[in-house]
Amino acid sequence: MQLSDLKIQKALKDYRADIALVDFTMQKLDGVGFTRLVRSSTDIQNPYLPIIMISGHSTRTKVAEARDAGVTEFVGKPVTARALLARIEAVIMKPRPFIRYSRYFG
Repeated sequence: MQLSDLKIQKALKDYRADIALVDFTMQKLDGVGFTRLVRSSTDIQNPYLPIIMISGHSTRTKVAEARDAGVTEFVGKPVTARALLARIEAVIMKPRPFIRYSRYFG
């Protein structure tokens, strides 16, 4: 685990976030890594935190990788306010049940 991972884990332990917006390609810890950290950590307040990935990498392979890491919703770039609002409404108004199975949590 890298230092940035520890800082993120501490922040998620100390602060109960309602939602996380991530990108597939973020610096130090990408969106998939962040999602895996949230889903696998036993120290954070909410491993079921809704995570919306916003990314220009919207190939079937990348979307499947995000899904398998535990991303709740995915929005392809360019992002519209309508598309983002629809995903936020979905995680609030129609939350999906989570499934944990070996390499999948989502």
